Amino acid sequence: MKRSLMAAAMILGCAGQGFAQTAQTMPTATNPSDTIALRQASMALLYGTWRGVRLAVDAKQPPINFVQGAYGALAISKMTAAMYPENLGLGRLGLDTIKEDRAGFDKAIAQMIAASESLVKATQANDSPAFAAAVKEMTQACAACHPRKFAKHWGGD
Repeated sequence: MKRSLMAAAMILGCAGQGFAQTAQTMPTATNPSDTIALRQASMALLYGTWRGVRLAVDAKQPPINFVQGAYGALAISKMTAAMYPENLGLGRLGLDTIKEDRAGFDKAIAQMIAASESLVKATQANDSPAFAAAVKEMTQACAACHPRKFAKHWGGD
């Protein structure tokens, strides 16, 4: 069980870091379906990172093992607003409620960025209590959108 958890953590960390590096250099998608695919892939990676770190807390794994995934979560969190441009019509690239309550959506994104920053700090410091607190903060940040009004729930947890 511990080996499979460690392998999953390394995969998530590498995937998150690779995605974060790619996203920083990727041009803005001009085709709405490209933007949708980017957004869905980003949220899937963010969900995978969240789930992995949540399981790591339960298994009492060293936080340092999840630093790359934490960096990936932070990169995705920071680029989320750009994946939901304000100038597109209702229903084009997200639920109508995003445009209807942009201030609330932006507040939820800020909460996710703060939670991801806490996760990065906790993993860098290899601080288990701070890691557990950051994972809880990330869970609350996810709940600000899922399954609330801004996003559909991914299922599972």
